[in-house]
Parts: sequence; C-alpha cells; structure tokens
Amino acid sequence: MKVALLNPTPPDISAFGVRSLSAYLRSKGHETTIVFYPGSIGLLQEGGEFVYRYTSGVIDETVRLCEDADLIAISFFSSYYDRARQLAVELKNRLGTPVICGGIHPTTRPQQVLDFADMVCIGEGETALEELLERMAAGESDPDVQGIWKMRDGKLVDTGIRPLVQDLD
Repeated sequence: MKVALLNPTPPDISAFGVRSLSAYLRSKGHETTIVFYPGSIGLLQEGGEFVYRYTSGVIDETVRLCEDADLIAISFFSSYYDRARQLAVELKNRLGTPVICGGIHPTTRPQQVLDFADMVCIGEGETALEELLERMAAGESDPDVQGIWKMRDGKLVDTGIRPLVQDLD
C-alpha cells in the first residue's frame, strides 16, 4: 500500500512522528512519501496579507504528490489545525482518497477532527496504521481497527486505544 504522510509544520521542526511512522511502515513493506510544508508557527504571507492557510500552488503540489496514495495521513499540533483542515478538505474533495489524522491535536480532540477527516488515530500510530493498511489491502472498505476512530451513520465509532509499544528497539 502507498501512504502519503503530511506534516504541516515548518521544516525546522524535526517531525519525529511522521519520520518514525514512515520507517515503520516501510519496514512492513509499504511505500511512503513524507511531505513537509513551508511556513512557521505564525502567519504565512500571501499576496501582502498574512493568513493561516496554504496558497493554491502549495495545495496543487500536495495533490500531485498524493495522487497515487491509498491513504493520506496528516499529523499535526493544535497550532497547525487550520492548515491541516485545509489540506484534508482539499485532498478529499480533489482525490477522494481516505484521510486519517493523528498527532497531539487529533488525539485530544478526535470529534472535532472527524468533522473533516475520515479517521483519527488515537495515541501511537505504528501498529494501528499497519493493521489498517493490511485490512485495506485485503479489500475491507470500512475496517474497525483498535486506536482508529471514525464516524459511521452519524455516530462515533470509538475503538479504544491500543496498548503502548513496550519494546521501542
């Protein structure tokens, strides 16, 4: 399976989460692409104005980088909520690819994030994403995976939280 991992934080932040997810998923035979974005925790300048969104050029390039992905994953902090939402909405509308969000903000505010994302990963994502991808590859269109929450028929599907990984080597 092919996964696009989006990190709407500036390149001066180490992005350990998406880097770790990418390495883990690759070790399990999946293809990954990591996309980093310009900007800072503050406002981006666009046309002489300062905004909390990406330009159409950045969105177009993101669409191009994600067009062959089976799953788009966006990891973000609360300070990047507006940009993560913009990415998720644009990608869902233009590609129709499932979007899952994870990170600190989605873990603490899953229902808010499910207003625009298809799924939210609660807590650590390595094994949850691995299981989700394996089940998607097997043809399951709407699998229930522990640690991945979603909405179904207008109701929250809370699958709980996966146990912490004990051996981090």
